[in-house]
Amino acid sequence: AAAAAAADGDDATGVVGVAWHPTRATCAASVGRRVFVLDGITGAVVLSTRLPIPSLAIAYSPASLGARLVVLLCDGSLHTVDTESARGALRSLHPPTVNVKKRGLAPSTRRGLIAFSGSAMVPWAVFAVGGDVNLYAASLKLPGVNITPGGKAPPPLLKIKGEHHKPLACLAGHPDSSLVVAGYADGAVKAYDLVTQTVRTTFKLPPAVGDKKGAAPPPLTSLAVLKSFES
Repeated sequence: AAAAAAADGDDATGVVGVAWHPTRATCAASVGRRVFVLDGITGAVVLSTRLPIPSLAIAYSPASLGARLVVLLCDGSLHTVDTESARGALRSLHPPTVNVKKRGLAPSTRRGLIAFSGSAMVPWAVFAVGGDVNLYAASLKLPGVNITPGGKAPPPLLKIKGEHHKPLACLAGHPDSSLVVAGYADGAVKAYDLVTQTVRTTFKLPPAVGDKKGAAPPPLTSLAVLKSFES
């Protein structure tokens, strides 16, 4: 009730995203400029965190990568929410990637893309604002920086080289390695190695069945990387 009473007009924009904790019966919901952590059984609000600006996406990293709650804001900055603290402290992982002075904040109608890759020793969050051409990555191992009024964000941690310069449509992290797969609006799919910062493989979707040769491929909307099992 207290969390609902504290909501304002900026919060009444609908749910941007929902993410379930990988091992607990709790889920996180991003609504306008707030992140709520809810009891998955009773629906009670366990934690409410105020964001400086609206969010574009929210996701939990896999349990093997620390089960960190990560949120992407409309200025293209990436943060973690400390769900163990009383107020859910927000810590910066990557500074803004959107040129706010020229473009303004990314509209809340744009998709935020977040994927996870790496290992427990070297966990990565890979992210982008949907429709942009640049892919970014930040280490989840770093302690992060508390956001304070007037405080400076840390320098960029990593910008992957060799990315495809077309609008990004979707992302997927590899469950066993430092690979992340990116899908683009022109039908191209590329697998990036975060350690070497190189392109591991690339291919392009063929035209849809029944389309003429040379026709544009169908739009990419989602990707999934499946874990392989050795016999």
